[in-house]
Amino acid sequence: MGKVFRNKTRRHVIPLAILVVQTACINWDAAKRMGLRGPAPRSGKVVCNIEQPSGRHCASAEEKAGGIRLAAAAEALVTGQTSTIGLDDSPAALARCNGEPEAILFEGPFPQGTDLCLNCSATTSHPADEQCQALCEGMTPPTQSSADCAQRAHVATNMTAACFADGCTADAAPLDTFIDPRIAPEPVDWQNRIGVDVKGNQLVRIAPTNGLFDAGAASTQTIAAGDGYVQFAAVEVNTARLCGLSNGAPPDTDPTYPNITFAIDLFKDGYYYIFERGTKVPGPDINQSFGAYAPGDRFRVRVSDNFDGTGTVTYSRLTASCVDGKPCPENVFHVSAVKAVYPVRVDSSFREQDGTIADAKIVRIH
Repeated sequence: MGKVFRNKTRRHVIPLAILVVQTACINWDAAKRMGLRGPAPRSGKVVCNIEQPSGRHCASAEEKAGGIRLAAAAEALVTGQTSTIGLDDSPAALARCNGEPEAILFEGPFPQGTDLCLNCSATTSHPADEQCQALCEGMTPPTQSSADCAQRAHVATNMTAACFADGCTADAAPLDTFIDPRIAPEPVDWQNRIGVDVKGNQLVRIAPTNGLFDAGAASTQTIAAGDGYVQFAAVEVNTARLCGLSNGAPPDTDPTYPNITFAIDLFKDGYYYIFERGTKVPGPDINQSFGAYAPGDRFRVRVSDNFDGTGTVTYSRLTASCVDGKPCPENVFHVSAVKAVYPVRVDSSFREQDGTIADAKIVRIH
């Protein structure tokens, strides 16, 4: 009998020749994966969401308490929430779990992702998804199959760049000082401008006042699915202008406020109102407003995915300053009875010249 290898428990006997072949394959695969990452210096990085090979299962109470909804991944990024558990509460998942969400266990933090240091030039021939699949293969234990890494491994939420330059040291170690650009909400990119212009971080009516809401613009960006919101700030309190979300993708050539599906109206009386398709939603304060506002106050119109092509819309006012990557306190003052229909765009309308909507930002899953 030839030489054999016995493990410590002495329950398995593996011929040495087979072990040599297995080791050679593992070493070759490791070399192949390293080759995909390009030559030194490997100071760039991609980030990957890699599901564990154990598969999905119905979430326990503890997992529901500590997990993050897949649909809320973009909001989790900008508020700094992280977990190794994702929660799928889509209708299909709920049906499989008797009305409860499915838990997805990730190899690293979700939605931030697992770092993979490489030379950014390598992503030209081997894109980020392929790099993540190779990382998945290397992380999968030998006792489990890595054949499904194409399904389990993808670039992390909202990594739209091919590679993050200078995310790692020259020795391929992730940098603690790297500031992830995904934690910052996107500035709204205004298009279809009618009677308005962009000045710094403000959208301003430049057309003369004529008593009509006939100036405005819409975003180039849309929220196509998942949870997201538009956020904006008040500057003055003596003009009338509205901002919010509208059903449908751009272009949008109608600057009037009845064209906005879900809008917060910062009115010239110093109070804020809600209008949906031009109809006032009665509020509890003076003149059916939802309260007074002041310069610097910030508001959000949010959509939360119902997984049927529609979303639930809420309106909120921020109650403290915000820091990228940290929770931002807000007070929800109304939940709409009308559902949004995806995709939704940011929309605006102005009445007075020099009316402004400042620092408009959008959060969404790309």
